[in-house]
Amino acid sequence: MSLQNKTILIIEDDIDIVMLIKRLVESQGASVAHAASIEQGLNMIHAIAPHLVLVDLNLNQENGLNFLKKRMAFDSSKKNIPVMIITSHTNTKLQKIAAALGANDYYEKPIKSITFIPKIRALLKEFSYAPYYFDKDAPHIKVTINAELTHINEIGCMLISPARFGAQEAIEIKNKLFNELDLKYCKIVPVSDCGRSDDGYYRTEIAFVGIQDETSKKIRALSADKAR
Repeated sequence: MSLQNKTILIIEDDIDIVMLIKRLVESQGASVAHAASIEQGLNMIHAIAPHLVLVDLNLNQENGLNFLKKRMAFDSSKKNIPVMIITSHTNTKLQKIAAALGANDYYEKPIKSITFIPKIRALLKEFSYAPYYFDKDAPHIKVTINAELTHINEIGCMLISPARFGAQEAIEIKNKLFNELDLKYCKIVPVSDCGRSDDGYYRTEIAFVGIQDETSKKIRALSADKAR
């Protein structure tokens, strides 16, 4: 799995370890945030919403297990962020405690790319943030796509595009000819699609709702001029 566009938070007070991990994961496309204390790390989780947290078990005057305990108070979206404990010592009892507190994995130093990166990939593969659903009153976003117009008449046109449009959802077409015809003054609405063709594109019939008489005349004139 690629680490591209993934954010990893490192809670570690040894700057040499931080720089080593940073170099390893950034070479795989991830971005890194660093916290030198548990409190700072907890605050950064709320601020940046990382995809993975790496926390040293033995921080200066702190214990990485305290991070796991305090994380319990988070809401589910933050509490489910995978955590890997990093330590210099093999301790089966601590591993079991960390797992019981929600740690997803346990890595013993020294850090080696051949074993460290696969663990990172495995943890990231298992986790993703739940989608955020907008309510019905949320403002619409504007998406621009490239498309092809095959023909036009006074009631509508045919659009070929990589996107499938919902019926009766008004769209905006930016085109030099459309501007010359003053089609911006009417509502442009997909009315049906002919399905997806072998080339992966959708052919959609578009209706001009509320088209002005003058615009209709201009479109008819296009056909008349071509017929001459």
